[in-house]
Order: sequence, then structure tokens, then C-alpha cells
Amino acid sequence: EKAVLKITADMKMLDNAKRHLQRTITTLKRLHMLVHAVEELRIVKTKSDYAAASQLVQAIRILSIHFQQYQAKVAPLQKLAQTVHELQTELLHQIVQGFRRSALGIERASLME
Repeated sequence: EKAVLKITADMKMLDNAKRHLQRTITTLKRLHMLVHAVEELRIVKTKSDYAAASQLVQAIRILSIHFQQYQAKVAPLQKLAQTVHELQTELLHQIVQGFRRSALGIERASLME
């Protein structure tokens, strides 16, 4: 009976370790996807590919949810969040400028800058 209890205790411990390992791997995969999406957003921003940028911003928002609770404590996540904010601000500026150029013409739009 003691042997069975020891074996089941060991099995529970191994099961917990497996669960933690799976969560860690999932978190690392999400972090990798987030960093990759931010880098891709940086690239498509320079190409003014707004359709791709829109999809990347959505993916970044979804992935960022998983790391919100750690952003205040983990400096690299703070820096990544700041980078995302800066890229989104730059994209917004580009889009507004594009609309102004379309609606007002290049000369009048440049006067509004």
C-alpha cells in the first residue's frame, strides 16, 4: 500500500511538472510570435502595406493580452509594449497623411504638417 501511495505521489508530481512545462512552452511560443509580429509590423510600416499592418496589429493585440500582467515587472516586455505603441502611432500618422494627400493634394496636405 505504501508503494502504491509513493508511486501515485510521484505520478502527481510528474503530472504537475508536465503541466508547468507545457505552459512554459506555450508562453515562449506566444512571446516568439509577438516579437516576430512586431518586427513584421516594423517592415510593413516602411512599405505602407496597411492591409498587412492591420492584421499584424490585431495579432499583436491578441498576443499582448497574455503578457499584460507581466509588463509592469519585466523591462523587456515594457520596451516591447513601448515599441508597439510607437509603431502604431507612426502608422496612424502615415494613414492620416495619406488621406490628407488624397483629399487635399500634396501641397495643401504638406501645409497641415
